[in-house]
Amino acid sequence: IHRTSAAVLIAVSVYHLLVVLLGLLRGGGSMGLWPRVKDVRDVFQNIGYYLGLRKSRPRFGRFTYMEKFEYWALVWGTLVMIGSGLILWFPIFATNQFPGIVVPSAKELHGNEAMLAIFAIILWHMYNAHFNPRVFPMNNSMFSGRIGKHEMMLEHAEEYEQRTGERVADDVLAEKARYPWHVITVSSAAGVLLVALYGLMLFWIVEPPAPDLSGQLDARFQRQVLLPPQAVDEEPAAASVNWRNAIAPMPAAEFGVNGTQGESVKVSPLQSVQFADSSEGAITSWFWQFGDGKSSAEQNPSHVFLFCPGPENRCTVTLTVCGPGGCNVNQKAGFVQLVSGGEATARQQ
Repeated sequence: IHRTSAAVLIAVSVYHLLVVLLGLLRGGGSMGLWPRVKDVRDVFQNIGYYLGLRKSRPRFGRFTYMEKFEYWALVWGTLVMIGSGLILWFPIFATNQFPGIVVPSAKELHGNEAMLAIFAIILWHMYNAHFNPRVFPMNNSMFSGRIGKHEMMLEHAEEYEQRTGERVADDVLAEKARYPWHVITVSSAAGVLLVALYGLMLFWIVEPPAPDLSGQLDARFQRQVLLPPQAVDEEPAAASVNWRNAIAPMPAAEFGVNGTQGESVKVSPLQSVQFADSSEGAITSWFWQFGDGKSSAEQNPSHVFLFCPGPENRCTVTLTVCGPGGCNVNQKAGFVQLVSGGEATARQQ
């Protein structure tokens, strides 16, 4: 689901970029979203209006400085999510082109940018667009694409004047909103609820560190896949050295499951399996593929197998570790086998 959504995001972004470029080439595109010096003045004038230092609000154009900021924040965030996501999607290719530190850096960027986007959407966009008393309980413009005349005069006076040739009176821009007490109460409560839900979500996704099970692993039955070394010229003076491997040796990937012996582990459906990393070397990132379409970037993840597509209900588990010296892959074919509860060999976590 995550990768499918990523592919959709990339496709939508490319489509949007093409639409914008074609519009500009044909002369029908709008440059209204580009920042202007007027936007800086609007910021201070709007702050002055809310502080009571000015009698009227600024004459905003088609897009206010807040809308422009939100749009360009979306553009920047999308670029960060796509770039870091592709590195996490193809870690071996990425570390063949860049130092190994690029993978953990991408992991931090990806997660932090995602949380920043959620924070901005819930606490800024949702309130301004829907829970603001002016439009509560929702802004119907997202369905119709239209805006009321009075609202346009208030929120986009410059655009209204350009379209109609009529000047918006200062008295209109100085109008103070009057809302029923129940609208203000409910919209404020909705905003507080959003903040509370966001805090609960943050608490829910924070997981305690997994225990170190490296001393309880069975190191047998493994198949390591090493990346081929980079060829260099025989002449030292003309050698093209892979400087990443000169910093640190390539790590060695190894893993197991607590309480297992043998070449595979038998688990029952819905049983949580605790994997443990025992890799050696300088490692900065871990990427697990459980063979059922799921993956994890934790060092010692736990996973619940609902099905295994391989013969005899087996899943092939793969661990990719990356460090300054490059990446190493350990793939254990058919390592996990789904069986009935009485045949399970892995302890319930």
